[in-house]
Amino acid sequence: MDALAIDRGNCCSCGQGRILGHWLAAETFRCCACLDEYGDQPLEKTRANCKAAFRRPGKPANWWASREPPQKLADVPEGFLASTTWWTRADNLVDPGRKSRNCSQPAGEASIVSVSDPAHHYFTGHGAERVWEAGLALAWHLSLGGQGLPLSGTGLRVLELGAGCGMPGIALARQGASVTLTDVPWLLRLCHYNVEANFRESDERRPKVATLRWGNPADVAKVFASMGGPPDLVLGADLVYREDDFDVLLATIAALGAHSTLLTISRRDNAVIAVFLQKLASQFWHVQSCGILGNSLLMDLRLPTADVSIRRGTPGSQAAAAA
Repeated sequence: MDALAIDRGNCCSCGQGRILGHWLAAETFRCCACLDEYGDQPLEKTRANCKAAFRRPGKPANWWASREPPQKLADVPEGFLASTTWWTRADNLVDPGRKSRNCSQPAGEASIVSVSDPAHHYFTGHGAERVWEAGLALAWHLSLGGQGLPLSGTGLRVLELGAGCGMPGIALARQGASVTLTDVPWLLRLCHYNVEANFRESDERRPKVATLRWGNPADVAKVFASMGGPPDLVLGADLVYREDDFDVLLATIAALGAHSTLLTISRRDNAVIAVFLQKLASQFWHVQSCGILGNSLLMDLRLPTADVSIRRGTPGSQAAAAA
């Protein structure tokens, strides 16, 4: 799917008409909500899943509003999106109170502005609704120069997976890192809005935004071309909640070949976290460090030794993986 080829059609999966989505074939159209929940798997399987997921007739659980987002944040009508200014302090990222307004002025250096769509005027997916707690925790950790970074902020090549509002990536970009925020195609405009809210057009630190669907080698190749090679650091906040995604998430992180991956995981379901930890152990991932940030788990992952050897061209050893 072309990241820019969002069109209108009648979804063959859930039945919604004149909805935004992608043409998967000449006569097969799938809305962004169904793509977000079920991907581009065979239609027969998706139909069964969508029917089971209906909250009410004609609307899948993860529904999609019918409005196209404007190209620029400044063109969003007042009240359509929620904007929050988060102030960096030694003990937390403090929210002085959410205001539903259009925010087009860059934030100050001591703050980060988040733009979200809690009413789903433009964006599908739970990631667009708000800044999730794990994202706040990671952004705060990075804003204060948190431990676990493989290099200093300046010159660091960083990729954020499933960025949404992109607060962790924005926090590192403020420190001089070269940051690329990635997400599924239909959430890229939200990433752009958050970049616009925090960086002026002329700011050299302004993060890039790119499509990266987990398990898609073509997307990985395009991101590498844009970044000039693999990232030094991968960020991910609140990505660990659906067990069916664990394999493809880890495969994508491995394909990126970064020195280090920092994940924050909300501690709302210990059983899911236990399954993820078992998955890491079974695939021989190295958990370099693991700690608690508020209600989130902070984990520094290193690739299995064999993957580091292949991607970095270094001898296959434990030392190479942990260096």
